[in-house]
Amino acid sequence: MRSPGGNTERAWTLGILLALGLLAFLPLLAPRDDVLNFVFLVLLSITLAQSWNIIAGYAGQVNLGHAAFFGLGALTARTLWIAGTPVVVAMAAGAAVATAFALLIGAAAFRLRGAYFAIGTLALGEILRTTVGNALPEISTLPAASIGAYRLAPRYYLALALAALSVLAVAGLARSRLGLGMVRKLVALHDGTIELETQDGRGTTFTVFFDTDIEDAQGTGRGDETHRGETE
Repeated sequence: MRSPGGNTERAWTLGILLALGLLAFLPLLAPRDDVLNFVFLVLLSITLAQSWNIIAGYAGQVNLGHAAFFGLGALTARTLWIAGTPVVVAMAAGAAVATAFALLIGAAAFRLRGAYFAIGTLALGEILRTTVGNALPEISTLPAASIGAYRLAPRYYLALALAALSVLAVAGLARSRLGLGMVRKLVALHDGTIELETQDGRGTTFTVFFDTDIEDAQGTGRGDETHRGETE
């Protein structure tokens, strides 16, 4: 028997994907650039929100410097695109640079917890914003030739695809062992109980409770774990 919670999450995921699918027809129905630009920004916000949800919602770490990694990737993509690199290749390079930077920073930042992690990531974002703003004051402008060649529709569809992939990725994470492990780590950092529903590859739905005490929250790693499940 399926759990109501699992069905609700699945319904939300399908509803969001259906709405994103309908947005694929927007450039045909409303080809105005102002409308496309607005929805384009909404789609980027969806992708950013989903990525932030992985860190804050599953890992329990409030990242206030999230824009720093997004901005670094955008800066790399902009620089390469203006130099003549195809936009898809430039964006892939920007994603790779942002990922490498995040791994480098994360090695030190994830040693912090709670408010210290939030303050540290906030400082990182401000440092990058100030540095780039002073070193590259023209960063918010584009050369006239680049503006003339700019087409919004292809970038709109790319943002739409990224938003859909981010929704699918987080939905898959919620039902995976990796997501379960992240939630358990989150509970280990906070005294309390969290109820989590996950589904394995054989169609069996489990309700999992993690009970931790103060000693476990302080890093002993010993907590009581209770599984309760029922097959479909």
